[in-house]
Amino acid sequence: MRNKIILEFADWYINNIEGKSSSYFSNYFQSNRELFIIKLTEYGVAFEQAYSFNPFDAEFSDEFISKIYTALKSNHQESFKEYNAKNQNGGPRALLGKRNYLRFLNEKIIEDNFSKERKNTLNNSFYLRKEFVLWLVNENGFTLGSAKSYSSYVSSANRLLQEDFFNLIKTSIENKEYIVTNDLIDECIVAINTSLQDKANKSKLKNGLIKYKEFLLEDKELFEDEETIIPPKKTITKKTKVNKAKSDVFYKDDLIKNFQFRITTQDRIYGNVFFPISFLKKLFYYNDERDFFDKWTKNQIENIKLHISNDKYVLLKKVEKLEFENNKVYISYGSKKDELLSEVIDSDIKMPIERNSLRNVVIDHIVPMKKILSSNRFEGLSFITDKIRSCEHFSKKLSGKDLLKNVKEVGNRLLEEDLFLVDKLEYLKKDLELISGRENLQLMDAIQNLNKNKKLN
Repeated sequence: MRNKIILEFADWYINNIEGKSSSYFSNYFQSNRELFIIKLTEYGVAFEQAYSFNPFDAEFSDEFISKIYTALKSNHQESFKEYNAKNQNGGPRALLGKRNYLRFLNEKIIEDNFSKERKNTLNNSFYLRKEFVLWLVNENGFTLGSAKSYSSYVSSANRLLQEDFFNLIKTSIENKEYIVTNDLIDECIVAINTSLQDKANKSKLKNGLIKYKEFLLEDKELFEDEETIIPPKKTITKKTKVNKAKSDVFYKDDLIKNFQFRITTQDRIYGNVFFPISFLKKLFYYNDERDFFDKWTKNQIENIKLHISNDKYVLLKKVEKLEFENNKVYISYGSKKDELLSEVIDSDIKMPIERNSLRNVVIDHIVPMKKILSSNRFEGLSFITDKIRSCEHFSKKLSGKDLLKNVKEVGNRLLEEDLFLVDKLEYLKKDLELISGRENLQLMDAIQNLNKNKKLN
């Protein structure tokens, strides 16, 4: 069993990881498969000497994967710690970790589970279900059990809506109609909100849909250009049997999750300092600092200003719900309900936001991020920027969205190859805290925000 798993993992790594997000195999083993297998066997023995079990004596279970992960995370056994430091720049620990060997084990378990379920028509109709589960496990640190629960929440939402929801999603993604995808899922969340009375089940289904949207739209620049104000081309059809409310309502938790997703996909590439927040999110998540990053983003969102007059505003953390009624936007807080206003370019007067969709209400940096990044010293971000620029895969000729995509690609390579990045997390934490102290966010009408950005640039 041990030798079989090592052979399978070696081939999986060469086919799925090498040359895509890492060059470990070619850099340290000159692309020699037999040498690679010998070293993997040695890694397993060194691990066993330290932790009293061999990771390649694989039991295909969530518990066994957690056991390996816990051992690697603790990193307290001096024998393996010393062995790891002396071999391939810390390669043994990284290769056995969640981005490589543990990911391989997760995929085998998930593939086995899905092969048993293929006769289930619902599972076949769930667009990218297996990929969604893998993403929850590999990219978000979910256990396999939790990931499967979230996928079941999405399936349950689809059954409740009685729609051909997954085919609509599949079509919009394949056509790169990302805003349509965003709106489709938002409409589903609204329908769930208005149809379910059980708060616990309602929360589960909504959380599943929010994560599914994040999975489908990860790294898509949804809220940065004119596309933000294009009307949706598709919608949930009229055959939905749940009762829809006369107004679209978003409660505070929904708003926070929606805006957290937005803010963590808005990379900023300015001058001397890059702020690739989607890369930073992965960096913190991969190094078990998810709690810090999520708390930081939530704090940013909770302190967004929602204007109710020229000189008065309410912080999002005080808002109970936001709703759209007859092309107007209202917020409720305490016992009050006020119309939401927006800054208007070249005017001292704030005007009502006349919109009927949450995607047309955007987050605006009152103090532009470009100014914040250029007027402060950021040790961690400067280091990350220099590392990205010095990478052979970074292109100095690109600009705009092509540059953003290039930076994300380079960032993924750094996550795999430059293990020392973990040493920069404390500096990056200080940088993020400094940004949060300078940052000042407000909600704004999408068109006014677009005009503001054009004027600034």
